[in-house]
Amino acid sequence: LDLFAGSGALGLEALSRGARELLLVERDPALAESLRDSCQRLGAGSAATVLRADVVELLRTPLHGRFDLVFLDPPFAGGGWERALERLDPWLADGAWLYLESPAAAPVAPGPGWLPHRESASRDAHHALYRRRAAAD
Repeated sequence: LDLFAGSGALGLEALSRGARELLLVERDPALAESLRDSCQRLGAGSAATVLRADVVELLRTPLHGRFDLVFLDPPFAGGGWERALERLDPWLADGAWLYLESPAAAPVAPGPGWLPHRESASRDAHHALYRRRAAAD
């Protein structure tokens, strides 16, 4: 699940590395159309679906699937992390992974339901990979 997909680089890379399916969610119509073109050009076929939608609104709707891996990289100026994280839980498989990218100066943490796996930072961005905490933890 690639939320705030933008160019789709994160999700498309996962697909190229063996992900069975990919849902790319992008609100901007031009970017969503570009994502569709990229998926077609790369031969993703039915493995990739582009959904033009607002992420927060989508996460309020009935479940579209249980995802093993979620990329959460909203536009830094828009601050969509908290609202997306609040609604993400029903969309996740047990043991799901979360890649979270946020400003280096103000890193975002997903909360107590997540265990940090790996973190790094560049001058502009904080990159972190988390594993969903098991119910018994």
